[in-house]
Amino acid sequence: MRPSDFPEGYISQRELGEGSMGQVWLARTTEGAHCAVKILNLRQDRRGSSERSFNREVRAMARLSHPGIIQVHDFGRTPKGAPFVVMEYASGSPLNPYMRGSWTWRRLWTLLDGLLSALGHAHARELIHRDLKPGNVIVMPDRTGAGAVKLADFGIALAMSETKISERRIEGTPAYIAPEAASGDVASVGPWTDLYSLGVMLFEILTGDLPYHGRHLLAHHQRSPVPPIEIRPDVKVSPEIIPIVRRLLDKVPHRRYRSVASLRSALSELGVPSPAAPLGTPPTTSMFMDDEFPDEMVTLQPISGPSGPGLFHIRQPQLVGRHGIQGVLTTAAEAAIAGRGPRLVMLEGHAGVGKSYLGAWLREQLEESGRMRTLVIRSEPQAQTGGGLRAALLRLLGAPTADREQAEDLFLEAFDDPALRHLAMRVLWPADDQTGPMSDLAIREAAQLIKAVVGDTPFMLWSDDSQWSPEGRVLQLIHRLARPDGLTHLLVLVTLRPSERAAVQSTCRDLIRLPGAEALTIGPVSPLELAPALESLAPLPDGLAEAASMVAAGNPLIALEAVRSFLETEGLGHAPTDPNLVLQQRIERATSGERGGELLSALARATLLGRSFTLGPLCKLCTVTGDPNAPQLTGDQEVVLSLLEEAVNSGLAIEQGERRWRFGHDLIRTQLRKTCRELDNWPSLNHKAANIRMDRARVDPTGIELEVVARHMWEANATQDALKLGLEGLDRLHSSGLMGHANSFARRLIRWDDEHHLLDMEEKGDLLLMASEAAEHAGQPHEAEQYARTATDLARDEKLAALGARAAGRLGVLKLQHDTPEEAEHWLWDALRFARASGNQRALADVNLSLGYFYQRREKLDLSSTAYQVCLELAVENEMSVAELSARAALAGLDRVMGHLDRAEKTFEAVATRAQDKGLEVIALNARLQLGLCAKYRNDPASAWDTFEEVRSGARGNLFSIDFFACLGAAWAAAAQGRWHEAETPLMHAEDLRYDVRLRDPEAEEMRISIRKLATDARRPDIVERIKRLDILRTKTGSTQHSL
Repeated sequence: MRPSDFPEGYISQRELGEGSMGQVWLARTTEGAHCAVKILNLRQDRRGSSERSFNREVRAMARLSHPGIIQVHDFGRTPKGAPFVVMEYASGSPLNPYMRGSWTWRRLWTLLDGLLSALGHAHARELIHRDLKPGNVIVMPDRTGAGAVKLADFGIALAMSETKISERRIEGTPAYIAPEAASGDVASVGPWTDLYSLGVMLFEILTGDLPYHGRHLLAHHQRSPVPPIEIRPDVKVSPEIIPIVRRLLDKVPHRRYRSVASLRSALSELGVPSPAAPLGTPPTTSMFMDDEFPDEMVTLQPISGPSGPGLFHIRQPQLVGRHGIQGVLTTAAEAAIAGRGPRLVMLEGHAGVGKSYLGAWLREQLEESGRMRTLVIRSEPQAQTGGGLRAALLRLLGAPTADREQAEDLFLEAFDDPALRHLAMRVLWPADDQTGPMSDLAIREAAQLIKAVVGDTPFMLWSDDSQWSPEGRVLQLIHRLARPDGLTHLLVLVTLRPSERAAVQSTCRDLIRLPGAEALTIGPVSPLELAPALESLAPLPDGLAEAASMVAAGNPLIALEAVRSFLETEGLGHAPTDPNLVLQQRIERATSGERGGELLSALARATLLGRSFTLGPLCKLCTVTGDPNAPQLTGDQEVVLSLLEEAVNSGLAIEQGERRWRFGHDLIRTQLRKTCRELDNWPSLNHKAANIRMDRARVDPTGIELEVVARHMWEANATQDALKLGLEGLDRLHSSGLMGHANSFARRLIRWDDEHHLLDMEEKGDLLLMASEAAEHAGQPHEAEQYARTATDLARDEKLAALGARAAGRLGVLKLQHDTPEEAEHWLWDALRFARASGNQRALADVNLSLGYFYQRREKLDLSSTAYQVCLELAVENEMSVAELSARAALAGLDRVMGHLDRAEKTFEAVATRAQDKGLEVIALNARLQLGLCAKYRNDPASAWDTFEEVRSGARGNLFSIDFFACLGAAWAAAAQGRWHEAETPLMHAEDLRYDVRLRDPEAEEMRISIRKLATDARRPDIVERIKRLDILRTKTGSTQHSL
């Protein structure tokens, strides 16, 4: 079977693999060389994430050239527009089947030597793989050395320069992910991230198992201790490797090995085997090898060099015409390594001539070989104190995102001398009343700190773009370090442009006068040397490289961009493009015809109907006039149908069934929504969309449809109606238990009212209290308290006693949950005074319910029962169903605590049923939770498990406090039955929720203690350790009375 869409210039041979996002084919070029062609399936890439990952992989792999890394030969798009990449075809096996087989030190060294060589190459080019795992390591069974294994799949690789500007996100394989990656802290990623994953692989090889299991692997990697490492009999290696693995698996990045070189040095102390042994064929048949093709490794001819022009956009040419300068740099480095330093080399030249390229080349040579550590300070036109030096030193120490407080802990471990720790803090975080890095004292202390960090090991300090340093201070720092009395193993490299600034010129003159200093001026490259370097990147039209080199007058950067511009103009090659731009171009092409304005307007309107839409509502939206670019657009079904047919043919829409469509890509919908917002009739369209949805919204019990209608009304400038409908929708979201949704919508409603002041004070107070309850259940306790305080202040200012009673009562309950009973009592008495002054029955009922809760926590059960009874009587008399059901559940809770389980269970069943019938999901789930606790009191773990799991299912993602308590209950029920594997999952979930729930509940603490005792008796130290981390449940009083 042949693919229907394949890159031009390549002939498919057979399919190697297929996934949800594309296919990989064995192919050959027209010259007969073989390769692997990966083609992305855009139809499955709904949000563009796969194409972004694909582009990132191509960019990353194109920067690398190493026998231990799969090589890229071409990049582009197929005739139908699908992205493709042509790669080296490696016919080996993935590492997976080797992992738990037998190992000797010779074979393990072959694996580690190959992996470290490949990682060292990538890290020296400031590229972090971030997804190191056995499936991404291809074993070449008969080889040793750098090509014994090949590193593949750079789909989530990240350049270190991008870590600070990348959004917080979690990427990686959960079983092998590093803690900083598992938390989404992209800015903390570094070489140590890949080394952690290597540590997990070593743990698996040594023990035959992964260190962590379960659904919550991300939490394990961040917080669980490393299990004992017991080397299995099939692994014949020294036990001295165990401390190396444990250090690799440290949760804190700066405690791990921070570079490939430091890890290689530690492993070498175990003995470098000679000769190393190849890994051989896998113990089991690999899914990556096909028995029908046993001789491929021998018979297939690989591609030599780039095969298409696509790579020209993402590769840098080799250094040419700089042999003399490279020789000077190499000689200086060798002198520093030999202890004949300090040595200084200054490279000056105009933009684009390759100063930084030379610096990067030297750094790569030194880091990849492991002979010298490097520290890079990149100056920018800014004068922020501590800036470049602070960032560089923290990254060197393995803590690039450390703030002042974290740095203090870091320096405590890094420096034994207290005076040195204080020095580091003064240099990197100067006091506000000091002159900071602009003073001579600061420069002297910074030099002293760098010397302490460098020590006696060979080290290169590279100051790039030094001309931007404020007042040339980084050059003054370098002058102090490079003086004859400086470090003997230090190499200093300065790269800068010619500067007119007197301070920079003066300091440069001082640097040149130092012994061991060399200053070189970099000029253009001869076009005769530059042109072949450009041609080596990709096949180019004849004469193009020579012409570009001549036009650029030998400036490599200008020549490179000239060729790239020509290739794009002629359609011969393109850089990996952002999916948004590609899809925007698709929209522009599809809507450029005779009826393009009508098609664009119709599809833009369809975005108001959601991700998918039907014909009828779209026709109604098309009746709205006012778009001058779509004069022929009407609500006629035949007209709209014909436009949708064009949209389908152009890939903008997909027909899902009879008269139902969806957008061809979520990013297409995003682009079209922007177009819709720019239409002149945007308000009228939203008003129409609101009317279309109104009937469905009126009968939707969840409130989600009402929220959508309210937002349409707001965009239609019907602000009063929007707020009215929004409040109704929020109330329904509340009752349905959709608290995460309710929390975000409440924020929107408060913002609307703050802008236009449309609500009266009582309505605003009600909104704030609903927002407070939603925020509490959605895991935002601080936000919940802030809303309640605002409502209380509003009640005082406007003399709204009923609102004040409810708001102060709510604050009292929150304070009690947060284990501050003194503050809780203060607010509850305030609430009672408000309620008595108002005479409002709802306020009195709510306050008595809160007081009952307070007395129960203080173990005054008689007073608690009286308060609950008063609330119940007021609720029944005034037909307040929420207060009534809450009071009945509270009284049943007292029955349960006092041992009247039959009566309590009967009440809870009734409350749960009535609440469910009335759509009061929170009350219903609370009652079901109490039934689970009744089962626990009866010591019936089987029934308790079923009930707690049912509550977890209903509360997950919306009701964090209920979910948290149910997790503890489910963990107890599983533990009581000896089902420890099932107990672990809810415990891990509870540990995650602990960060979103400020609950100090004595009964939750009692549950925790019960689980700990069961785990101790069962000799499960892993569970005991996990339970210990939940000890923040303890209350100040130590009470064990139920207070939920």
